[in-house]
Amino acid sequence: MPPYQIMAKRMPKKKRNNAAQSNRANSNPRRMRRQRGASALTPLDPAAAAYARLLADPCGAPLVKGIAAGTNGAIVVRTEADSLSGNLATFTAGAVVWFPALARGYALSTVDDVTAVTFSATNASAAGSGFLATNASAFRCIAGCLQLMFPGAESARSGIVSIGLVPASAVSSFLPTSIGGAAGNTTVANLRVLCQSSTRTPLGVMENKWRPGQNDGNMTDAAALTANATQGLNSARGANAILATWAGLPANVGMRVRTVAAYEYEPYAGNGLAASVETPNTRNTTNDVLRYLDVEAPNWWTIAGGVALTGLRYAANSFTGGASEAAISLLRPSSMAVPAIAYNA
Repeated sequence: MPPYQIMAKRMPKKKRNNAAQSNRANSNPRRMRRQRGASALTPLDPAAAAYARLLADPCGAPLVKGIAAGTNGAIVVRTEADSLSGNLATFTAGAVVWFPALARGYALSTVDDVTAVTFSATNASAAGSGFLATNASAFRCIAGCLQLMFPGAESARSGIVSIGLVPASAVSSFLPTSIGGAAGNTTVANLRVLCQSSTRTPLGVMENKWRPGQNDGNMTDAAALTANATQGLNSARGANAILATWAGLPANVGMRVRTVAAYEYEPYAGNGLAASVETPNTRNTTNDVLRYLDVEAPNWWTIAGGVALTGLRYAANSFTGGASEAAISLLRPSSMAVPAIAYNA
C-alpha cells in the first residue's frame, strides 16, 4: 500500500459509553439534587441578588431596598434593639415573639414552662419601634433577625432554648389585640413546639432570621405604633413572626434578646426628610429570592448570616440566564468573617 494511503487511513473512533457515564452521574445523589434544584431556580438579577444577601445577613450585608411590589420610594434604615427579658425572682422560663412587619414585640415570664400566663406588649425587644413611631408615616420590614444569649455565669448555664419562625396566626390568639383586650393564656411548653430548633442553653448566640410572609410586603401605617401598644395584630395574618422560648434557667437570670431589622420607611411630614419616587429595578419576586436561598443554602434562616453566605459564595453556576459577575459578587461575604455560632459548646 502506498505511503500516502497509509497516512490517509483513519482508525475508527472509539464509541463513548454514554450509558456508563450516565450511571456514574446518577450515582451521585448530591449532584442529582443540585442539578434538579438549579434547573428550577429563576435567575436573580443584580438587585435581587443584593436583596438575597441582605436577607441572609441582616446585621452585616450592605443596605439595599427590597423588591416587593408597590411603594418603593422609601428610605432604608438598619435598626437594633437589645433587652434583658425574664430576669425576675423565681422566674425560670419565658418567651418573646417579634413581628418585624409591625415593629412589635411581646414577652412573657413565668416560674416554669407549664404554668399558663399571658403575653404583655413590650417594644424593648422590637428593633426600630421607637424610631419608626417618631420618623415614619408608613414602613415595611425587608430583613431581620433575632438573637438569644444566656447572660448568667457559665457554671449556672442550664435549661433548654427554642427558636423558630411562626405564622402570625399561630400566636396572635395569645396576644392582646386592643387596649384592655383580653388575651388567651398559654404555656412555654405549648409555644416550644412551634419552634423549629431546640437545644440546651447555648454557650454562644442562638439566631433565627426572618423570612417574609405572604403579606409582609405591605406597608404598615406608623400610626399603629403611637395609637396604642397592641394595635395592628388583627391585620397580621399572612405575616411571619420570630418566636423564642426558654425554660429551666436559674431564677432571676432571664435571657438577653437582640433584634436587628432593616426597614423601608416613608418619612413623616415635618421631620425634614424626603423620599425619592422609584420602581424596584428587578424582574424577580420575593419568592424567587427565597427559593434561591433555600436551594443554595438550606436552612439559611436558622444559621448565622456569615455561614449562610459561605454556601452562597460558590453558587455562581446557578446564575444562569445572563446574570452578571457583579450580581454574583454581591452574595460573597465581606473580608470580615462572621464567627460561627456555637450551639452546644
